[in-house]
Amino acid sequence: MNALLARSPRQTDWLLALIAVTVLVACLFYTLAYVFLVPYPGITLNSRWVVISIDPRDAHPGWRAADRNALQVGDQVLAIGDLTYEDYRDDRRRIPFDGYAPGDRVPITVQRNGQLQTMPWLMPAISQGNQAWRLVGLLFYLPFWLVG
Repeated sequence: MNALLARSPRQTDWLLALIAVTVLVACLFYTLAYVFLVPYPGITLNSRWVVISIDPRDAHPGWRAADRNALQVGDQVLAIGDLTYEDYRDDRRRIPFDGYAPGDRVPITVQRNGQLQTMPWLMPAISQGNQAWRLVGLLFYLPFWLVG
């Protein structure tokens, strides 16, 4: 801290500006990676992999008709493809639905009413509306960064 105070004001300004730009670049990287690289499954899971919502906004009629009765809100997901919940919990670098593209069928193992079921889940294509919704993350940190 004393080294920072011993610098001239001009050096301190450049150092603080460099820190601010570095933070902005990191935040933009993670936001844009989430928008463009993270698979979009059309469902939302909580931290314990319980289905909390199934997104109808992107669904074309065939997608919803094929999978409406398959996966339900409240289902406990035990495995997505070859990734189990325990594997994911032990290694958070693993990404659910990784390697699956829109139109692919993903085998999902769930526990519902005490019974294990494996069902195929059709990966939907992400709409521009949902992609824009993912960009809303910018609204949380960009104003704070600008004020700072």
